[in-house]
Amino acid sequence: MKCDESSTLLLKRILCIQKRTNIFYDIAERIKDNDKTIDPTLCCGLHVLIYRYREQYPKSIAQTLKTRYYLKKFKDAFKYRDNIFFTEEIKTQWEQLFCRVQKLYMALNRFAFIWKMKHTDVISYTDLYFNELEPHKSHVIQIYQNKKLFYFTAKDFMMIIQHALCACNLHFDIESTLPCNPYNKVKFTTCHLYNVYYQMRYKMRITISEIMEQWFRLGFCFHKMHNYYYPLLQKYAIKMFVWSAESTRQNYVSHIHNMFEEFSSMKRKIHIHRDFPKDTLVEKTRDYMYLFYLLKFASLDDGTYDYYERLLTNSIRIFENTHRSFGRLMYKTKLNKPTFPTSSFELKPNILENDDVHEPEVHEPENRLEYIFCTDAPSFQSKHL
Repeated sequence: MKCDESSTLLLKRILCIQKRTNIFYDIAERIKDNDKTIDPTLCCGLHVLIYRYREQYPKSIAQTLKTRYYLKKFKDAFKYRDNIFFTEEIKTQWEQLFCRVQKLYMALNRFAFIWKMKHTDVISYTDLYFNELEPHKSHVIQIYQNKKLFYFTAKDFMMIIQHALCACNLHFDIESTLPCNPYNKVKFTTCHLYNVYYQMRYKMRITISEIMEQWFRLGFCFHKMHNYYYPLLQKYAIKMFVWSAESTRQNYVSHIHNMFEEFSSMKRKIHIHRDFPKDTLVEKTRDYMYLFYLLKFASLDDGTYDYYERLLTNSIRIFENTHRSFGRLMYKTKLNKPTFPTSSFELKPNILENDDVHEPEVHEPENRLEYIFCTDAPSFQSKHL
C-alpha cells in the first residue's frame, strides 16, 4: 500500500525519524544496525538496497512519492537474490529477511491508514438517492480520496462502474471512460477498485455484476476490458437504455412501431392507434424492444443473432395470436342501472279515496358508448439475456 505525505510524516514521528526518507529503507537500516544475529551477507544486501535508493532518489520526499519506488525495491531485492554465488540457504534467508522488513512496513502503513480514516472529514453521509447511510453496515463502502472520506453502497458503486464502462453514443458504439467519484469528479484508482471488490466478495452477501467480475479478472485494465468484452459492454448499454427509456423519446416510440411492422406476420399485424397512451406502450414493450435493439445495434455472432431473431419472431407471433387487439380503439357499451328514490311515503288519515297518489318516478336505463384502448399484453421476459 502506497502512503501519502501525511501518513509518512505520522510514521516518522512514531519512529522518531528526522530525515526525509522512505519508511521501508529506514526500517531496513535499523534492522541492519541493531540485529546482530543476521548473516553478514544479508546485511550487505540491506546495505545495497539502501544505497541504491539514496543514490537514485536524493531529493525531497514529495518528489520521491511521485515515483514508483515501491516496485523498485522488489526489483533490487530479486536482483540481489539471483546472485550465482549464493546458495539456496542464503537465498531463502534473504527472502525471509526482505519479507520481515516488508511486513513491518505494511503494518505501520496500515496503522497510518486507519488513523487517517478516523480523523478525516466525511463528505457524504447519503447514497446517490439521498438516503441516510449507516457506516457500520456491511453494505456500506468507504472510499478515502484526496484526504476526504466518501460513503457508497455496493449497488451505487457497481452502477457507477457500469455506467462509466458502458458509455455509448446514439448508435450504441461504446465510448468507455474511467469511473470517477461523482462528488469530486476524481477517478478511482486501482487500489480503490481492488479494495471494493474484495469487500463485496468476502464481507457482503451480494451478487457481483458480470462487468465488475470480468474487469477484476483482467486486473482492472481499462484497455483490455474495452477490447476483450466489447459485446458485453454493448449489451449492457442497450439494456440500460431500454429500461430507462421514457415515453417522451419520439425516436424510441417510432422504433416500437417499426418493430411490429418488421416482425409481424403478413396476415395479422398489431396496429397501434395514434392516440394510444405512449407511456403504456413503452412499458408493455420493453422486453421486446431489448431484443430488437440487440438485433439492430449489438455486435453478435451468427449463432446468437439467429437465436435472438427466432425468439423475437416467435414472441411477436404469440403476441398477435393472443392479444391481437392491443393498442386499438374499442367501443364499450355501458348500461346505466335504474335509480329509485330513497324517500318513503306516509298515508295520512284524512285523505280521500279518490285523491290522486303520485307514485315515485323510475328512471329508465340508458345505453351509452364508451371509448377505451386495449392494453392487455402477454407476459414476456428478456432482461436476463
